[in-house]
Amino acid sequence: MKTIEFTAWFEQRFFQNIHAKKLISKNQHILLAVSGGVDSMVMLRLFRRFASELKLQLAIAHVNHGLRGKSAQDDAAFVKAMARLYGMPFYETRVHAKQLARRNKLSVEEACRVLRYDFLENTASTYGFDHVATAHHADDQAETVLMRIIKGTGIQGLSGIPEVRGKYIRPLLPFTRDEIHRYARENRIPFVTDLTNEDTAFLRNRIRHQILPDLRTINPQISHHLSRLADIAKSAADVLQMDAKRCYTKVFRTQKGKIWLEIQAFNRYYPIRQYTLLQMFFASHAPWFTLTSVEYERILDLIQHQQPGRKFDAGKWRWTKTTRAVVITPVDASSRTKDVTLTIGNTVSWGSWKIRSSVARYTDTIRKNLAKNPFIVYLDAGSVTKPIRVRAWKNGDRFKPYGMHQFKNVSDFFVDHKIPVTEKHTIPVLTHGRDIVWIGGMRTDDRYKVTPDTLTVIKLELITHES
Repeated sequence: MKTIEFTAWFEQRFFQNIHAKKLISKNQHILLAVSGGVDSMVMLRLFRRFASELKLQLAIAHVNHGLRGKSAQDDAAFVKAMARLYGMPFYETRVHAKQLARRNKLSVEEACRVLRYDFLENTASTYGFDHVATAHHADDQAETVLMRIIKGTGIQGLSGIPEVRGKYIRPLLPFTRDEIHRYARENRIPFVTDLTNEDTAFLRNRIRHQILPDLRTINPQISHHLSRLADIAKSAADVLQMDAKRCYTKVFRTQKGKIWLEIQAFNRYYPIRQYTLLQMFFASHAPWFTLTSVEYERILDLIQHQQPGRKFDAGKWRWTKTTRAVVITPVDASSRTKDVTLTIGNTVSWGSWKIRSSVARYTDTIRKNLAKNPFIVYLDAGSVTKPIRVRAWKNGDRFKPYGMHQFKNVSDFFVDHKIPVTEKHTIPVLTHGRDIVWIGGMRTDDRYKVTPDTLTVIKLELITHES
């Protein structure tokens, strides 16, 4: 296929896909997640190509995960320059993935994902975007499916990356990496290269650079076939989820702060429904946890074969066998840190953290750094009239997350950000009277935000004791 023909085919297919799947509508505001890599730069080009026809308002968001020093700064500068060149609004942040990973016992890759989606969600909510577009493609889908097969998975895991999830859309999923690279090459699209993507010490990179290339020697269409498998698995998983919802409350019940799995009711169902029921439990109570086939078999063995009194930990939950049920409780959920009072201008210790506070005049320098570091925040000093208390999360806590106009339960906020149940009490919650002003390291309350009328700010810093 000649260059002109290929470009026309590629662009027509992109347009037809977003139309057929109803990914976007005319007159919508779209936030594009752009790393500066070839995939996201191609996505940027395609949205600009059809922005006028679809009357779209576009903006760019970029996240520096704080892992690659100057090269990451160079990537951010490149994307910012592209936004300026195209006259598009640009939103960026620098986060500290290693700190979050250490605090919540996540892999660095998982921590990057949590922080990235938190920033994208916050930006979309604050500025009223209808969708957030990411540049995942067919090879990403194939890698995800293969990685889950290697680790052990079920139907839900085989469904891979969804094309639509809430506000998030993935319009490049029908395209392979080679097709995207060819489009970039033939249209001279500039991009940057992240060298960490070449490190085969990471499983995904090993799949990308070694396993998939070997599979392509057997079948060049392997990425498309794995993507098709993901589509079929998603359809099957949706049916199984609908079926399992009807019998979930017959198997699981909550009583006195504990969750009970009724053994007789559970054993009444076929294995595929049993697996889906357990998946639903973890999706609700431990969304960060992946139920592999190994974990499933161990839980099933406890339920069906082990003697009463035997225990098993999975997803930070302890499963204890009794005669007629399995009692499920959080592991070490009782460990708490005492409340402390933070006097402005001083530093206090709470758990594994130090919280430092100071007062400063609101300046342009502070304004430019308001959202750059989730561990350093600024409050409008005029809105703080009482001592600030530092404590753990409590049942019933609510706050108004920065950028949002409605209250949200802190427990739901933790679930959205994949905070393990047993880690919730380790996150400092800073309060002002009955109000929450800051979920330490995560989000401030919108009622205490700095505004153009602010004259003085309170600076709060969250520091690990190792720092």
